[in-house]
Amino acid sequence: MTSRATAIGIACILVGNLCADEASDLKTLSTVNVKTDTPSLLAFLQKHTPKLEDIKQIEKLIRELGHDDFETREQASTRLIRLGGMARSALQRATKHRDLERSRRARKCLKKIGSDQSSQPLQAAVRLLARRKVVKSVQAMLDLVGFSSNEELESTIIQSLSTFVSQKESIPTLLNALKSTLPLTRATAAVVLAKSYRNESLKVLLDVDPQVRLRVALVLARLGERAAIPALIDLIGALSSNDLWRVENLLMSLAGEKSPTAPTGNDIEGIEKYRKAWKFWWTKTGAKLNLVKLLDQPPFLGYTLIVLLSKGKVVELDRNHKTRWAITRRNSPLDAELVTAGRAVIAEH
Repeated sequence: MTSRATAIGIACILVGNLCADEASDLKTLSTVNVKTDTPSLLAFLQKHTPKLEDIKQIEKLIRELGHDDFETREQASTRLIRLGGMARSALQRATKHRDLERSRRARKCLKKIGSDQSSQPLQAAVRLLARRKVVKSVQAMLDLVGFSSNEELESTIIQSLSTFVSQKESIPTLLNALKSTLPLTRATAAVVLAKSYRNESLKVLLDVDPQVRLRVALVLARLGERAAIPALIDLIGALSSNDLWRVENLLMSLAGEKSPTAPTGNDIEGIEKYRKAWKFWWTKTGAKLNLVKLLDQPPFLGYTLIVLLSKGKVVELDRNHKTRWAITRRNSPLDAELVTAGRAVIAEH
C-alpha cells in the first residue's frame, strides 16, 4: 500500500477528468438517456442542484444535529437521512465541525445514506458545455459545485470554469460567486480566478469558512503568492487532522529541517504553541524564501494505491477512503504505479 502525489495546475486533475473526448461524453450521457443539446444539458445540471428552500431546510437540520434537546437531534438525523444525496455535501462538511455531537451524527447519517453515485454523466455534461463555451453554464456549474460531495466532479467543474476566464462576459458571474452563501461555490470561484484576478482571490483568504481559506490559500501559495503562507499558518488549530496535513505538507516542503516539531496530542495549548512556532519561522525566514519552487513539487493529494494480491485487484482510494477506481481480474498483481492520468503499470507474478 503506497500513498502518492500528483502534479496539478490550479486544481487537482483527477484520473479521467479531462481525458474523455466529446464522443465518449456523448456516449456517457446517452446511456442515462440525457439529451445532449445545450438546453437539455443545462436542465440536467439544474436537476441535480438543490433549490433555495432545500438549502435552508438542510442547513437548519444540520444545526439541529447539535441541539441541546435529544429528540430534536434524533428528528434532524432522521430527516437528513430521508433527504439522501441532496444532504450529502452539507453532512460531509458537518463531519469536520468542532461540535462533537454534530460531527458524530453527521458521520452516522452519511453511513446510512450510503456512497455517492457515479458523477460521470454530470462530468460529461459539464465538459460538453465548456467546449461549447456556453456562458449560461458558468452559473449552473457554480450552483452545482456548491453542493458537490464528489472530488472528481469538483475538479472537472474547476477545470471547465477555467476555460471561461478569457471570456469577459463570464467574469461578472465568477466575481459575484465570491459572495455566495455556499462555501464550495466561493472557493471554486476564487480558485478559478486566482491567476488572472489575483486581488479578488486574495480577499477570500479572510473568508469565515476555514475550508474555503484552505482551498484558496493552497492554490495561491503554489502560484507564488506570499500572503497565502500566513493564512495557512493561521489555519493550524482551525482544521481537523484530516485537513491539517495539507497545510503541514506545504509548510514543511518550504521549511525542511527547520520545521517546528508537531505536538504529540490534541490539547489546545500544544496546538497554539505549534501555530506560533510556524508564525515565528515565517517572520524570521519568510522574506528569503522563493515560493515559486513549490510549483516544481507535486502536492500530496492523500490518495492511497492498494494492491490486493489474493483478489487480483488494484484499487485507489481518495483521502476519504472511497474507491476512486479499480482494476480487476489481474493475475496475482505484486505492485502497481500510476504513470499518467488513467494509465497504470502493474507487475504480476
